[in-house]
Amino acid sequence: MVRLVNLGIASFWIEGKPCEGSKLGEAGVRNLTTDIGSQSKSDAGVGWTTILLIGAVAISALIVIFWPTVDSAIYQWNTSSAYNYGYLIAPISAYMIWSERSALTVWRPSPTWLGAVVSAAFSGAWLLADILGVDEGRQIAFIGIAQGLFLAMLGWRLYRRIAFPLVYLWLMVPTGEFLHPYLQDMSHAAATKMLEWSGVPVFGEGILIQVPTGNFLVEPGCSGLNFLLASIALALLYGKLTYRKWSTRLIALGSAIAVSILANFARVYLIVAITEFSNRKLDITDDHLFYGWVFFGVVMMAMMWFGMKFKDTPDQHPGHEAESPANRVLPSTGPLIGLALASIAVAATAPVLAGLTTGGDNAEMVALAAPPAIGEWTLAESQRDWSPSVVTGDASLLARYRKAGIAVDLSITYYSAQVDGREAAAAENGAEEVGRWQTTSSATTEIEIDGRTVVVREIDIKSTNAQRRSFAWYYSSGCTTAGRLKAKICAARDRLLGSPSPGAFVVASTLQAADGQGLAALRDFSAQLRVEQILPRSNLERN
Repeated sequence: MVRLVNLGIASFWIEGKPCEGSKLGEAGVRNLTTDIGSQSKSDAGVGWTTILLIGAVAISALIVIFWPTVDSAIYQWNTSSAYNYGYLIAPISAYMIWSERSALTVWRPSPTWLGAVVSAAFSGAWLLADILGVDEGRQIAFIGIAQGLFLAMLGWRLYRRIAFPLVYLWLMVPTGEFLHPYLQDMSHAAATKMLEWSGVPVFGEGILIQVPTGNFLVEPGCSGLNFLLASIALALLYGKLTYRKWSTRLIALGSAIAVSILANFARVYLIVAITEFSNRKLDITDDHLFYGWVFFGVVMMAMMWFGMKFKDTPDQHPGHEAESPANRVLPSTGPLIGLALASIAVAATAPVLAGLTTGGDNAEMVALAAPPAIGEWTLAESQRDWSPSVVTGDASLLARYRKAGIAVDLSITYYSAQVDGREAAAAENGAEEVGRWQTTSSATTEIEIDGRTVVVREIDIKSTNAQRRSFAWYYSSGCTTAGRLKAKICAARDRLLGSPSPGAFVVASTLQAADGQGLAALRDFSAQLRVEQILPRSNLERN
């Protein structure tokens, strides 16, 4: 609720302080009406009400055609605090357009084929993202397809006149997940340093912060991505409504980004510091998101108050007096509907083609057998005290190997025909067992596998009474990599050729040893591991 109130502040500035740029100047075209739907009956062509109705039907058709893409965005709005603001973007965009309705009624749409071309280009982008299984790419492309539809129906000049609220719709795409690790590291380092400055004995490693009263983890939800994205949405709107110069708007945006990041540093520090200084009598850890949004709201309101000191005066913030509508004749129904249908038709080809490039359902049930030995490592009885978090595959293996008293656990999850969401590089695949283990650090490193140098992900995880270090990587249609995108591209290559795209998610893990032998043991084990000899398809190791 606090989050909605913070972003809803933008409505106050629209309602209470409308941008002077939305008013017509003295030299402008006179205001014909205050209602878009009340177009003069003497004008040729269809009225604005009909135009809006056709547009609403066309957008609804796109939503139906691309519903899985739309639904995936809504799912992320509902499940991630970083993207809850997504529900507000479309209403804010619509309100900005509605607030300028008096000026817009003197403009006439000029339907153009350029919009259909834009929709076709973004349809191709959607198809590529679908083949790669990238939700973000599909969502970005969907908004691009909608932009092409708007351009086709309105024409370039009218589209440009309301470009900001239309382009603002791209903020509905739940993106930025890749920033989590960087923001986590920055927040962890800043909070640790501030605790040191405060005289608190502190130990920081990875995302773990240890103080005398307990341990704290700077998890992805504490990275501040939610505050960063919300500040970008708010700053863009605030800058548009308050300033005329693009340089001033960019300064406002940059300031909001910087302040939101610094505010999250302070938030993480205060959560730990308050708990420590009060000896856990004041523990706000469980409600840290609520207090974080309150803190963020106060900071953003202070920034907007300060920003109003640099607000453009009316003579610095003219409207569009220099512009005059080029076409005073409303379009006829035929071309308008024709271009809307053309944009929808070229967009609809993408899902159709996507169905032809899946490679079919070639999954096959197989069995993986643990070899009795991997080099000098011998198969031992597994204690089953650890297992990774994975999407169920067509076969799996979990075995323990020992050498010189050190145990290494090997997990392999095999997918005989990778498809989006059921693949080696699925987002859910990780080295930690959900509910029992938590990731404390994650980075890429180079190791030797079968005589080749391979980049894998090195992950530290901890439970209540143990710590583990793990190496994780993907085998995907001939590629060995730690990168999800590369694994998806390799799988897409096979699917485009109509072939199954076999893959595997591999994790080697060992308990952390006090003498540091755990890392050396993992490297030795991985160097002797021949995954392709365990998997049923040898072509996994083509590259």
